[in-house]
Amino acid sequence: MMAHGGYRPGAGRIPTGRKRRNYFLTDDEAAQVAAFIKNIREEEKQLGPSKYYEAVGDRLTGRDQARAYKAAANNLAISSPTYLEDVKRIWDKLEATQEK
Repeated sequence: MMAHGGYRPGAGRIPTGRKRRNYFLTDDEAAQVAAFIKNIREEEKQLGPSKYYEAVGDRLTGRDQARAYKAAANNLAISSPTYLEDVKRIWDKLEATQEK
């Protein structure tokens, strides 16, 4: 029997770990903060999907962390010269999340 709607294991996107925060800033400060955040997010995009998901997993906990590490493993480039080291590092992190 298949249920419609609601939570399904593995469904949805991996959370980014971002939260809404409220600060009182001047217009100049707000522009500087926006530029700083944009710079951080651009640097994350330059990492590539595997390293991005690994970085996201490092910030998360529990089931979401495991999902991020699995996504990182799935996005590894097989042609990379460090492929085996990357796989081992990510799977070690994934095993550590399972032990908790």
